[in-house]
Amino acid sequence: MNLRIDPETDARIRRAAASTGMSVSAFVASAAGAAADDVLADRREFVLEPERWEEFVRTLDRRARDLPRLREAAKQRERLLSQ
Repeated sequence: MNLRIDPETDARIRRAAASTGMSVSAFVASAAGAAADDVLADRREFVLEPERWEEFVRTLDRRARDLPRLREAAKQRERLLSQ
């Protein structure tokens, strides 16, 4: 992976890596991996109180409402993409 970063950021990363005793590559990989885990966790896992969980499940199980404007927008998008 190649990174294009400004000199100040590069120096800061190198100082931080040195202070942990890690190579720059290991430091960047570790930091990027931790950031990726944080981002992905927000998208795949969340915790609710039991009563809120039940409400959430009921909402998911509900029959979808017909939204004509949304349906038309989707059709219009498909037409635009197929051109």
